[in-house]
Amino acid sequence: MDKIEYCYHTHTSRCGHAYGKDEEFVLSSIKAGVKRLGFSDHIFFPNVVQPGIRGTYDQLDDYLNSIKSLKEKYKNQIDIIVGFEAEYGDYYLDYYKWLIESKKIDYLIMGQHFLVKPNTLSYYSTVEDYVTSVEKGLDTGLFKYIAHPDIFVMFNRGWDSSLEPYARRILKKCEETNTPIEINILGLRSKRLYPNDEFFELAREYNVKVVVGVDAHEPNQFSKEAFQIAIDFAKKHHLEIIDFKI
Repeated sequence: MDKIEYCYHTHTSRCGHAYGKDEEFVLSSIKAGVKRLGFSDHIFFPNVVQPGIRGTYDQLDDYLNSIKSLKEKYKNQIDIIVGFEAEYGDYYLDYYKWLIESKKIDYLIMGQHFLVKPNTLSYYSTVEDYVTSVEKGLDTGLFKYIAHPDIFVMFNRGWDSSLEPYARRILKKCEETNTPIEINILGLRSKRLYPNDEFFELAREYNVKVVVGVDAHEPNQFSKEAFQIAIDFAKKHHLEIIDFKI
């Protein structure tokens, strides 16, 4: 795929570490050639406050109403949907199902930043905990794709041979559940430890679909040049990016 016209990984300033107005993200994405835009801010949890990481639950209606208004305003230029980037956790599955079944949101993508426990979130202390969360979460069928699936490389402060079995478990589960994996543009442009070359080389051995997410935290992170970086990364690993529709 030589031209990417979608992005479903877009944050807003409500999370506390993104900048710009919601409308500015829309205008920038249109300029970059995006035809289908999904807002997926870090999910707001009832009874959990993480300043600078995610918005608070009382911002839910403002978030949904803002995106709904932009969807209508720009309906002749771009298709806009709204969802969340969310961590799997048994305790919040009913909440997730309610958001989807009530049609308050259109979708969820998985972004396992934290280990989720009742009314609390904590940083992952082991790669095993991360991979187990991913496996359990994908089995629910609630998530359209997994964002930065190889973020666990950061927990290990880099790739080594000990991570290969974990990578294979994730890729096997994605294959079993038909869950696409994301090439994360923010990680590429920021030169983070993900997207990881070794992980995506292993991905070639599995029947997994590959999508692209800008992981936009500022409007100017949408650009044709940014999408080209992801395309080049996929080509380097002989992977094909699909034209993904939600």
